[in-house]
Amino acid sequence: MAIVKRNLGKLILFAIIFIELNIIDAQLTGVAIALGSSELNPIMGATYGSNILFKATVSCAIAFILLWCKSGRLLKHLNFGMLGIVGWNSFTVWSWI
Repeated sequence: MAIVKRNLGKLILFAIIFIELNIIDAQLTGVAIALGSSELNPIMGATYGSNILFKATVSCAIAFILLWCKSGRLLKHLNFGMLGIVGWNSFTVWSWI
């Protein structure tokens, strides 16, 4: 029973990190767009890419669905992907300053 609780705690931590990385991505995207850059993601576009509430809601829904379907291990891989995106956005903002 203790192992299950520890694994669930780790998966919830991965979910929180995923949501936070999406919020940071939205913030950095907004700054980059304000500096003159453009959104490269055709799905999000310039309107939704920097909307923090939209990104937080979508990432919460994705994390909840993955945890509910017992596919929470995918969050670790999604976090690595989002970390790369946040790193790219940080570089973009840094290069425009």
